[in-house]
Amino acid sequence: LGRFFMLNDFKEGDLAVYPSRGVGKIVKILSSKEESGGTDYYVFEMLNQNISIKVPRNKADKIGLRHITSSKKVKKILNSIKKREMDYPKLSWNKRQKHYQEKIRKGSFEDIMDVYSELLYSSQKKGLSFGEKKIMENVKQIILDEISISSGAPKDKVLQQIENIVS
Repeated sequence: LGRFFMLNDFKEGDLAVYPSRGVGKIVKILSSKEESGGTDYYVFEMLNQNISIKVPRNKADKIGLRHITSSKKVKKILNSIKKREMDYPKLSWNKRQKHYQEKIRKGSFEDIMDVYSELLYSSQKKGLSFGEKKIMENVKQIILDEISISSGAPKDKVLQQIENIVS
């Protein structure tokens, strides 16, 4: 473990965000002692799904596994989104979808919030493709889970707050 530096080191019981999947909990840390040096894994259990994912500890930062964003930082990001002008990416639908997926893969709360606000704005202006609707639902769920956990507020109240800000 001392061989490399990890930005996001987790303990069993920590809540975390897996960028393209959502919020979950580190339920176990597995250590594999194989001849090739072995690899340690986080066992990440999704909160809203009956799914467990094994994430290699040495790749957790690369895939974007991160701690829940603090409520203070969430407020700061939401305020910055509230103040900015929305500009819908003028790309073909498949390039927009790739643009959104890249932002989600980066994994920061701010990037995920950007994707949601762009899609919400777009849905009010012209409508969304099937793929964009799916992306919007996915990021909306991640945002609701994360803010709800961070702030302790119920999801319906969080959704109302977000929609008021980005509308």
